[in-house]
Amino acid sequence: MPCGRLIRVNIKRISRYIFMGLCAALLVFSGMIFVSCSSRFSYFMAAAGSQKARLSELFSLLDKYSAQGKARERFVINRQIIEILDSSERVDAKIQFLTSITDAFPDDMFNAYYLAVVAQTYQQTGASRFAAYYYDRILKNYPDLDFRGEYVHELCLRQIANLATRPEERANACLEMLQRFDDESSRPELLFRLAREYEQMSDWEKARKTYEEFVMLKKTVIPGFPDAWEQVQDKLAMFTNKPDWVVGDLNVLVRKIRTAIGEKDVETLQALRAKGYFFTITWEQNKSDMANFFSVISVADYLGVFLANSDVKVAPELDADSNAREAFLRTERWEFRIHSTWYFYFRRVDFGPDPDINGGWEWAGIYFGEKL
Repeated sequence: MPCGRLIRVNIKRISRYIFMGLCAALLVFSGMIFVSCSSRFSYFMAAAGSQKARLSELFSLLDKYSAQGKARERFVINRQIIEILDSSERVDAKIQFLTSITDAFPDDMFNAYYLAVVAQTYQQTGASRFAAYYYDRILKNYPDLDFRGEYVHELCLRQIANLATRPEERANACLEMLQRFDDESSRPELLFRLAREYEQMSDWEKARKTYEEFVMLKKTVIPGFPDAWEQVQDKLAMFTNKPDWVVGDLNVLVRKIRTAIGEKDVETLQALRAKGYFFTITWEQNKSDMANFFSVISVADYLGVFLANSDVKVAPELDADSNAREAFLRTERWEFRIHSTWYFYFRRVDFGPDPDINGGWEWAGIYFGEKL
């Protein structure tokens, strides 16, 4: 299949060997406006503004190298033409020129590059549907191109994973990237995104297995999801345990917490803790920081000690910053050398495999100190 091949391009080498020839040719064609150029390329010439003479020279050279079948020389010329059309801000002319190249030379080794520029141009103008069409067309019809160390097919797959409207398409793009362009730096993000797409598809078993593979990797920050690792820990806990710490009604959960604190009922408090990732940090700390996680985990483990030695006061209402997705309950007078004020943090559960708990609430952590 053509899309399985890879063409490597060293643009510096191409430019170095071709540059002298192009300069000589430009001297020959300088100042000459060919009738063929003015008629065939008039649409593009109109978009060139003050660079019409330069564009005419380039089109003349393009005719020459096209007739000689020199794809690499054409590539250098085409990139210069693209730059001129880019500077004119005539998106229509730029797209028309690039698509005409691929139509005229369907076997050109650089067609993947030309159409990738078309796709990116559409994407930059907000025409995502057209961009996705061209990214997909490249993958299905043109061999990959290693351009300056970047693979055009990898670019296309990444963009499809962002632009596709169906989770199946996004999942397939992530899978193909893992199979063809997998490396240590990109693997965590791809696995995380793939698992989320499986969830969108309600394929819970594949989602679980992919999340399990994700947490086995070295912890990294996933762009756009700073607490991805914590989210996955929670999901896996719900996959593998009966999530009896989840309560359908937030008010009921808060009432249970109040009662347990008032009665110093440590067993109930520990039972109500989320069993995945339960954080205990200050407001200044980051939940995704593993160092913070391990340095304060003992606070949650020894809740009984702190509760037994404290005359804890619980606020009568949830904090004003509480909302439909998360809630905060202020408590104070804890005998804790760092902070005597603790905010209990509650969040709504997002777990599609079990409709009985999906949308319920869990006590997910504690923030120490006054809010920032």
